[in-house]
Amino acid sequence: MSLAYWDYSMDYYLPLPSDSVIWSSCFAGNGDDVVSEGPFRFMYGGFNELIRRDIARNGTCPPRLINMDDIDQLMRFCYYANITTGNKPNYFQQVNNLEVLHDGVHDWVGGDMSNARHAPYDPVFYIHHTFIDYIWEQFRTRQSSVSCRVEVERDYRELGDYSVDNFPGHAPWEEMHGFEYLQNRDGLWRNWTTAVYGYEAAPRCPECGNSDNLFCDRDIDPRRPDGVCVTKTKFFCVDPPVNGI
Repeated sequence: MSLAYWDYSMDYYLPLPSDSVIWSSCFAGNGDDVVSEGPFRFMYGGFNELIRRDIARNGTCPPRLINMDDIDQLMRFCYYANITTGNKPNYFQQVNNLEVLHDGVHDWVGGDMSNARHAPYDPVFYIHHTFIDYIWEQFRTRQSSVSCRVEVERDYRELGDYSVDNFPGHAPWEEMHGFEYLQNRDGLWRNWTTAVYGYEAAPRCPECGNSDNLFCDRDIDPRRPDGVCVTKTKFFCVDPPVNGI
């Protein structure tokens, strides 16, 4: 089995990320109100109501998508505690907090995705979280590099600094919610991505994965002279057969 991930850092470069081809019938369906296009059209979510979205029209102000600068910032750090939420009350102001960046995408999509209880009903929830895990795996790879030399399986937050207000359930020895046969610290095992699953690298210029839905833009970000892969807009979507089923 495989799961796709949604690399929204490529959508971020669009004048309006809400115009990305992902929000078309070719992929996840429309992003405004009830999902009525694409493979997830008229699916039911929480409380037996149709899945809804309310995408933020402006992708550059909060809430916003994660961009390449955000990822680069995370990769400047070495320790788990550097990029996660501890017991500090102002954690949401921490620019290098992967959890805060993750939350912003939920709010950007809006609708069911902005409600913690309803979010998993929208399939976009899963391709969002697979990309967060992809970023996390990049960070773990950096931890093991000569630049950091971190013992990744033991790199947990310090006692008393596990979560905001020390909310229960976050200590390393506590059961992992939904996977009670595991402890939280087991999530740091190396073998998840050495023996169980792995990630295909995100598309890069000039080929951009040879995708019909991406293009290589060498001018949009002067700091990246090799260019960046940018998503085409939903106006390039040729309505697939799924809408005729």
